[in-house]
Amino acid sequence: MGKTDGFVIVRVKPELVDKSPTVGQREVELNWKLDCALIDGNVVEYHVNLTGISNWVKGFEKPLTVETPFARFINLQPFSTYTVHIAVIGEDGSSDEEYSLVQEFTTAPAKPGKVGHAVAYSFGENWIDLRWEEPYPPTGKLQHYEVRYRSGVTEMLSQTVKTDDYCVLWKKMICTRIGNLKEYVDYEVKISSKNADVYKFGEPEILRVTTKEGVPDPPTDITVLSSYPQGVKLKWSHPNITRGTLLRFEANILLKSTALRRSRMYNKTKKLTVHAVQPDYTLEVNDLYPASEYEMSIYGVTVAEGESSQLKWISSLSDPDIGSHLSVEPDSLTDTTFEITLPQPDEFLTKWSAYILIVSSEDETADYKFAMNFCKQEVKSNILKEAGITDDRKSWIAAEIKPGEREVFTIGDNKTQETDMVFVCFARNRPLTPGGAYQVALVAVNMWNEHYTYSAVKLENTIRTLSEYKPDEGSSVAGWVVAVLLLLCIPPVVFWFIKRRRATNKRKMNVVELKPNDSIIVADAPSVLEPETSVSKLPPSQRFSRRVAIADLEEYVKTGLISGELQRQHELFPRGQTRPWDYGKLPQNKTKNRYGNLVA
Repeated sequence: MGKTDGFVIVRVKPELVDKSPTVGQREVELNWKLDCALIDGNVVEYHVNLTGISNWVKGFEKPLTVETPFARFINLQPFSTYTVHIAVIGEDGSSDEEYSLVQEFTTAPAKPGKVGHAVAYSFGENWIDLRWEEPYPPTGKLQHYEVRYRSGVTEMLSQTVKTDDYCVLWKKMICTRIGNLKEYVDYEVKISSKNADVYKFGEPEILRVTTKEGVPDPPTDITVLSSYPQGVKLKWSHPNITRGTLLRFEANILLKSTALRRSRMYNKTKKLTVHAVQPDYTLEVNDLYPASEYEMSIYGVTVAEGESSQLKWISSLSDPDIGSHLSVEPDSLTDTTFEITLPQPDEFLTKWSAYILIVSSEDETADYKFAMNFCKQEVKSNILKEAGITDDRKSWIAAEIKPGEREVFTIGDNKTQETDMVFVCFARNRPLTPGGAYQVALVAVNMWNEHYTYSAVKLENTIRTLSEYKPDEGSSVAGWVVAVLLLLCIPPVVFWFIKRRRATNKRKMNVVELKPNDSIIVADAPSVLEPETSVSKLPPSQRFSRRVAIADLEEYVKTGLISGELQRQHELFPRGQTRPWDYGKLPQNKTKNRYGNLVA
């Protein structure tokens, strides 16, 4: 005992009397006493507090204040553990925790409650599959379950189910099958449980089932286990109710939209045969398109297709496929330019993809202001890294090209580019220096929804442009040899040319120099040239021609070819022999005839 401000603190620990506590299924009575020889002062009251210990009564608390050493609590949970705390309160209103009584007890078992979530999850022409959960909260230690069933007013049949007959599909539930039933018959099924040391069964859960197969519920918990740009691995759980033998699952996959350069279509159904039921199923699809949005519907099939569960999924970007290296076009190398072959566009590039060509030279310094002028700064470091460029003062962007826009690109054509680009604001394809060494990198950038992927290729070797022409000693000697030969050949050629010209002049007869304002008759009459007046008197179909100025001759011929006028005029010329061949037939003249068929 102790004193505080004139009050006596009672330091006496209560003791339970014989047979206390008295515990029933839903109540408890407590009796206690104090050792009077140890009491110094007055005991004012007792504070009794009851709290729950078992999982299903945790959080339960009931305080009680009494003036006598007796307390009774009712409406407790059967087969549950509680703790009671009794404190002695003195005149000052306080108590000493060291002298409080703490006692634990468990209420008695009772008949169980109803089983939980009972359902006939599958059934056929002569069987019913059942599942349920054990009663909760527990009211005792379960001994077994009983399933009773009948059709109409027939005798009730029953079978016993063990408490550990857990389901294959639902690990914490009890499963059993009722067999030897009749097809297309309505059955009443009662499921109840019994605790050990308790005579009565709990209240049954009643189901009504018809032995006729139906379609399954939708699968549950559809998730993506893993994915890559062109494929996905799906997972889902067994339907809660199948209403028959589950034969397979079907996944209908529909392409809703795509960011690829070329439009696509995809609407396929993938099938997964069920050889044995299991809690979870997986399906891998590996023929999809990157950068695309899909809608997936998955459903089970028994006698027919069941309800479906939907999943929307977006595939990721793929890395551009542009080969292993760049190549130079044959015979394209000059002193300031050369051509490269551009990669064929990857079929999985998006609408916003681009080829970026970067030229590098250890011998030159780029105009730093415009050399690397990127509009999207977030891609600059990655592009330079892919191109293997550590010092961008020695490199410049020659162009940004849309994949598939062209097959060949000329490096060094001195063209600039300021529009129709995605990643670059300005590019100049500056001319190359004769004899300079250059490397070219092509970086392919694939973009969608602010996500990027990159690939890069380079020339296998540095390319050196041609040098300006400077003949060497060997070429100089060869030049002198050619010059001497030319000098030796010139006199005979001049002599032959003069002789031929003289012979030609002798043959020239009636040569008239035509001037632009002169006129000629484009076609002859069968005999001799006739005056303009006589030609104009002929009907149009018999006219050979008219006079045409030299300046208009070219246009006249072009028009005549198109209109058929020249062809008409040609048809007017006579065929066969039109003059005597008397002189041509003379023996001394036969060898002089111009055409061999003039004289037979």
